Amino acid sequence: MFSAAASGGDIGVFASLTGLRNDDVLHAHLEAEPHFPAHFLVRDSDRKLLILVVRGTISEADVVTDVVAGDAPFLGGQAHEAMARSANALYASLMTAGPGNMDLAGHLQDHPGYSFALAGHSLGGGVASLLHCIMHDAVARRAAQRERLARLRGGKAPAASPAPEEAVPAPAECWCFGAPPVLAPLDTVPFSAAATLTQVVVGEDSVPRLSLWSVRRLARLLRLLDEEYPPRSVGQVLGVSRSNRPPLGVAVARAESRLEEEEFHLRHVAEAIKRQRDEDSGEEAQAHGADALSEAEAARMGARTGGRDATARDQVGGDQDKVNCPAPAGEQTASRLFLPGKVVLVGSPGTPESLELREVSAEDLGDIPVSSRAILDHMPTAYVAVLRDLAVPERE
Repeated sequence: MFSAAASGGDIGVFASLTGLRNDDVLHAHLEAEPHFPAHFLVRDSDRKLLILVVRGTISEADVVTDVVAGDAPFLGGQAHEAMARSANALYASLMTAGPGNMDLAGHLQDHPGYSFALAGHSLGGGVASLLHCIMHDAVARRAAQRERLARLRGGKAPAASPAPEEAVPAPAECWCFGAPPVLAPLDTVPFSAAATLTQVVVGEDSVPRLSLWSVRRLARLLRLLDEEYPPRSVGQVLGVSRSNRPPLGVAVARAESRLEEEEFHLRHVAEAIKRQRDEDSGEEAQAHGADALSEAEAARMGARTGGRDATARDQVGGDQDKVNCPAPAGEQTASRLFLPGKVVLVGSPGTPESLELREVSAEDLGDIPVSSRAILDHMPTAYVAVLRDLAVPERE
C-alpha cells in the first residue's frame, strides 16, 4: 500500500515508506494506464517474499479503471470489468519475460526459497484480489492438465521441458486494504485463493461497500425517502401551517420496507425473464442444430480478452482466457459484487476501544454509509494509523 507520496517516480520515497532498500525494488511501473495500474515488485528479505504491490487511485487513468464498473464474465461468475482487465494485464506481465514485463519466473529463479505474495489498497486491492484468484485458478488448471497427461502416458511425466509459467506458484498470501467489491458469486473463488486472501476494512470506509449495485440501491432508497419525508413548505417552516411529516426515523423505516418490496418484485421479474430466455435458447438450439451452437460458442470464445495487448495474450496463452469483451455502451449490467476471501473489520483511527479485529461476512458490507467517516476511513493514512495501533498498542 502506498500513497501519492510515492506516485511521482521516486522509488526512494516508496522504499522509505515501506522500510525497504532501493535495490529491493525489482520492478516499478509508476505511470498508470487505463486497465493497467501502477505497481511495484519488491523483495522482502526478512520474510523471503517477492511482493507485487498495486497502487490505489491517484491518476486520471486510475479513475477510468474505477468507473468502468459493469460486469464481465470471470472464472464462472462475474467481476468488475475494468479491474478484471487490469488483473489480466498484470498477470500477462508477471508471466512474460522481456523489457517492461515483470518476469516473475525469472525473479523466483534468482531468489531460491522465496514465495510470492500480493498487496494493494483501494483500486490496487480490488485488482490484487482478482489477480490472486486468476493465479490460483491457473495453477489448479495446470495441475489438472498434468494429471490428465500423466494418465494418458500410463503414469509417466510429460517428456517436454516445462513451460516458464510452470515455475510460478500460486501466491502464498494476498493482503487488500479498503478494496472495492469485485466478484460474484463467492463460490466461484478457488478454495486455495479464498483461504490465503485477507481483506482489511477500516470503520465506515465506503469503498468496500461501493459498487454500481450499492449506488443504485442508495439512489432508490433516497427516492423512496423523499416520498416518505417530503420537504416542508414555506408555511410549515414559518410555523403558519402544520406539518404532516412523520418522524425521520419512521420515514427511513418505511422507505427501507418499500425498497425491500421493490427488490423482491424485481428478483421475481428477473427470474421469469431468465426462464423465458432459457426456454427460447432451447427452442433455437433445436431449430438450428448443434452446428449453429458450435459456431456461436466459437465466436464467443474468440471474443474473449486477455492480457495487456495481443502480443501478451499470445505469449501467455490459455491462462489469459478469463474475461470476456465488455458489453456495448449502455448495456452494462450491475450484479451485486463482493469482497473475496476473509473480510476483517476494524474500528476507525483514534478509537482505541474499537480497534479489535472482527471477521465479518462479505454480505454484511452492503449499504453505503452516509457518514463523515465514509471518506476519511478510506485514506491510506487511516489504514496506516490503524495498523500501527494494532501492531504497537498504547501502553498505560
